[in-house]
Amino acid sequence: MTTRFDTWMTARWRRELEANLSSLPDTDAAALRSRLASATVVDNDDIMGGRVQFGSLVTVFSIDEEEEQSFQIVSSDESLSGRGLLDQRSPLAQALFGAREGEVVTVLLQNGSNCDYEVTHINVPE
Repeated sequence: MTTRFDTWMTARWRRELEANLSSLPDTDAAALRSRLASATVVDNDDIMGGRVQFGSLVTVFSIDEEEEQSFQIVSSDESLSGRGLLDQRSPLAQALFGAREGEVVTVLLQNGSNCDYEVTHINVPE
């Protein structure tokens, strides 16, 4: 299902995509230009602290696995570009949206079990 958030991207990702335009074949460059033209760019100034949202840097503690993880919630295509990036459509990101530090969210895993995560830090990228 497509949502309005599917067109969102971070300003950092937009800059990276624009820098690579000239190295792409014409058909790929045209598709990327179309993606960029329809994008809603979320700048770091647009990200508010206090609640998890698109672009937030989040640290969570997996209560079940007793392990801490940190990542930035980004678009689906940006999440493929490197470590520490979480696809906004993932079950974990969906469960985290709107959460505050100290809250526990429950994620339904693909195997049908649940995993609880405590939000330990929410930051705005620099």
